Amino acid sequence: MSPIYFKGSEAPDNVGHTFGPKTPERIKIIEQIDRIIGYLREAIHKNGLTDHLNVILSSDHGMTTVKMASEVNEIKLRNYMSLFNLARFDLLDYGGFGMITPREGKGQEVYDSLKNAHPNLTVYKQEEIPEHFHIRKHERIQPIVLLADLGFNINSVSLFENKYPSF
Repeated sequence: MSPIYFKGSEAPDNVGHTFGPKTPERIKIIEQIDRIIGYLREAIHKNGLTDHLNVILSSDHGMTTVKMASEVNEIKLRNYMSLFNLARFDLLDYGGFGMITPREGKGQEVYDSLKNAHPNLTVYKQEEIPEHFHIRKHERIQPIVLLADLGFNINSVSLFENKYPSF
């Protein structure tokens, strides 16, 4: 195995974080990588290795445009349940995916509170997670999994308000 790794200031990750994912700078670096992969595929074919070599492309994460406060479609869980009273642990990274570990005996209440709470939110019990997600049986998956539709962010408190619960 021989990995090709893109690192440094010209790497797609750095360019994306610096300029944004849908910018001319990012498109340019993606086009460069596309040419490199094309060259690699051509060389594999030219040298008769097509049936003897596997090429695996992977990424550590994707990237999307982050909207400004006035454009964000937030699904605020605090509008539908009390995370403090019902959850022992929540993993909400201000994005389209989240997980909740309910307090002892509160699992069904958390699930019921969120299941039909918002039209752009899908809620799964761990055992209901679709098989094609390939995460259902992973040890780090929490009992309740939340998935927002594209363009929506899940949050327990609004990042754009100065209202945080006092404990």
